Amino acid sequence: MRKLKIQSAILMTIIIPSIAYGQVGINTKSPTEALDVNGKVKIRNLETLTGSNVYPLHADENGVVGKANLSPQSQIAFYTSSDEFPFTASSYNSGAEQIVPIQSSHASLNTLGTVLSGPGRVTVSQTGTYMLSGSVTPQLTINNDGNGFIYMAVNIEVSSNAGGLWTSVSGGRPIFTRVDSGTMRNYIFTIPSVTVELEAGDILRIKLYRTKASNTLQGSTVSAISIGSGFGAPTYTLAITKL
Repeated sequence: MRKLKIQSAILMTIIIPSIAYGQVGINTKSPTEALDVNGKVKIRNLETLTGSNVYPLHADENGVVGKANLSPQSQIAFYTSSDEFPFTASSYNSGAEQIVPIQSSHASLNTLGTVLSGPGRVTVSQTGTYMLSGSVTPQLTINNDGNGFIYMAVNIEVSSNAGGLWTSVSGGRPIFTRVDSGTMRNYIFTIPSVTVELEAGDILRIKLYRTKASNTLQGSTVSAISIGSGFGAPTYTLAITKL
């Protein structure tokens, strides 16, 4: 009983001076705020707040916690270019994959911390749910052969094993019409937005290729192919947003 009284007296001796000044210090003898904690803070059970007026907490350089009069920064990486990038016509005509040459310098915005891990390969650094979208602007000189149409698949692909295996997560197969044989024309295709679960280290790329039906290449061939800007459309876009 005497031991308990002594411990209580010591505890009150420590706390009462702080309370008298309206400030409580934990692991500090000189609190400068109503509650001044010198060390890490743990809250074991956090309830989910459902009210409409809920704010994120921020800390300044002195560790003072409070609401900030700002909107949380979106986590997004946006790659685009207005340069022209040619592909080899014979390679495209054979059905080989053509990879959009995304470069680090093409990032007009990057608050997500993505990096280029290789030519045309964008690596994400955080695990989470993402929204992906994009576009390409093919520049085609279509030959006077076939049926006068270009059957081109365009895909956003993801690899989870350093590029060993790729999986398409969005895309489509636009059909472009020959207008004048031997004349270069600009076409455009917008890749539909999609939400996907990505792991840190996953790689993204955009590819395009001539499609087949029953193992037969479809449509006409081209004498020249590139991607490039035109009529207000950029060469390509790739938007990566962490939700």
